[in-house]
Amino acid sequence: MVIGRTTEGLIKIKTDDPLGLRAVPCACCSDCDNECGILSVLIPESLRPLFDSATAESITMWGYPAVQLEPNESGGWFAYFFVNDGVFSIRAFLYYTPNGCLFLDDAVYETDYDPSEFKFLSRSNVYFGLVQCTAFSGVNGTFTVNGTDQFPWFYQTAPGLTSCPPPNITIS
Repeated sequence: MVIGRTTEGLIKIKTDDPLGLRAVPCACCSDCDNECGILSVLIPESLRPLFDSATAESITMWGYPAVQLEPNESGGWFAYFFVNDGVFSIRAFLYYTPNGCLFLDDAVYETDYDPSEFKFLSRSNVYFGLVQCTAFSGVNGTFTVNGTDQFPWFYQTAPGLTSCPPPNITIS
């Protein structure tokens, strides 16, 4: 009989053995289950009209507007973000489908810019989803869409380098 969850997300079950209780992983309700697949997030129905009508001028990520937004054959869109402000650089590619799936295709967030050598000294590769749902290693976090809901994302970076800020998304 299922009687709850542990703080780690394991399922507590009652058994007839002498201990009476034990925790087991849940095979049917993992945080990795997402109808969009791995490396993606599912946008709630209430926010989909904003995504459906997004333009390059109306969408921002990391506080910067998209450079370009193009429709695709499925009725969704691709958005490109290219930012270089002399302190950091962002190269990112967002893909949205009309069924509410949002993908971040290996965004690159680079920090510690050295203008004397015109290079970046640290780099993070950023993805949507949870690191434990993929073969990657990295750091998990959450980001917001229009300031609400906590969506999973993760990044990979070399040990000891600057952590990557959340890619918070806003659509006006």
